[in-house]
Amino acid sequence: MNKMKKKHVIFVKCMSLFLIAVFALSFAGCSGQKDAKKATAAPTAAVTAKPTAKQTEAPVEVPTKAPAAKTVEISVKENPSIFTVFGTAQLAESDAGVPKKCIKLMQNREDLDNEEFYKSGVSITLNASEACSATVYITLACPDAINGASGYSLLYCLNKEYENPELEADRIDLDMDSLEPLQTLQEFVFDIELDKGENKLYLFQSTANNDGGWRISVTSLKLKLSAGDITLPKEPEREKNVIDFPAEGLVLDTANYDELNGVQAEPTKDEKSQSGQNFGYFDSGASLTYVLNVKKTGKYEISYRIASPEGSGALDIFVDDEEVGSIEITEKTGDFQAWTDHDEKTEIELTEGEHTLKFTSAESGFNISFFTVLPKG
Repeated sequence: MNKMKKKHVIFVKCMSLFLIAVFALSFAGCSGQKDAKKATAAPTAAVTAKPTAKQTEAPVEVPTKAPAAKTVEISVKENPSIFTVFGTAQLAESDAGVPKKCIKLMQNREDLDNEEFYKSGVSITLNASEACSATVYITLACPDAINGASGYSLLYCLNKEYENPELEADRIDLDMDSLEPLQTLQEFVFDIELDKGENKLYLFQSTANNDGGWRISVTSLKLKLSAGDITLPKEPEREKNVIDFPAEGLVLDTANYDELNGVQAEPTKDEKSQSGQNFGYFDSGASLTYVLNVKKTGKYEISYRIASPEGSGALDIFVDDEEVGSIEITEKTGDFQAWTDHDEKTEIELTEGEHTLKFTSAESGFNISFFTVLPKG
């Protein structure tokens, strides 16, 4: 009986193990079928869908800034070679009320009588890199103007109009457009059209009664161009007028100066003058310069030969741009050609070598015939 029971137990265990194994195999088979089905399943719509072309966005156009207008500055002092005077017009170192290099526009009385108004003037050569419009700012003064009643006009035209026998120049009525008295330097404005290449701008002086002799003094122009540029010629360096300064001293006058600004040389009645001229028409701020090649280091004294109708005027003295003294003119001589020696002397010290000696007028009202520079003592 016990043996039978044991066999039954063993049988049951074996059947249990068998059933477990069958169940396990069945589960594995089902799982494999599901995986296979998954593997053979139709691809999803995301995979089979045709790719849609992405629309390319149009590039955003960034507006480009217009190039800034080119400004060209031209002065009679710095660019003298592009100014050509003709007739009675003059290139001058200065003018009354104009303490710098300028063009004096004047009309010949005979030309005016014959109504040939364009026989005297100045042409200004402008080489433009391309055709363009230009606004011209011109700086000028009218030294003999009568405030409010002068009737001054500046006439202007380009070579195309000037070469036309029936020339009619444009004009600026200076009295109408002036912001200050016409005797002072100020800007006036007009517009022109430039061709590519060489252009000539012509300027003429005119007055309401077509009177000759009166003048317009032009010092500079500034042009604002709509396009391109203007080529200015390279000016040769100005050669300095260096004078030997001996140990015993020398006389400085109109014959040996280096540069004048706002001063004019004129014939003199001073019997002591060696050059036959004196310095006149001093404006406030005007200057005259000498360049000295000093032979001996030492102290020197400057004396002055002056004329002053009312006993007024003042000079500042500079050596190598450093102020070394000043004088006040108080001698009343009664006339610009009545001469006397100024009482006050200026002491300066000079070392051997090259130096600049400059006199600048702090006040006007006098003439200078010459300066004498002698060793002190």
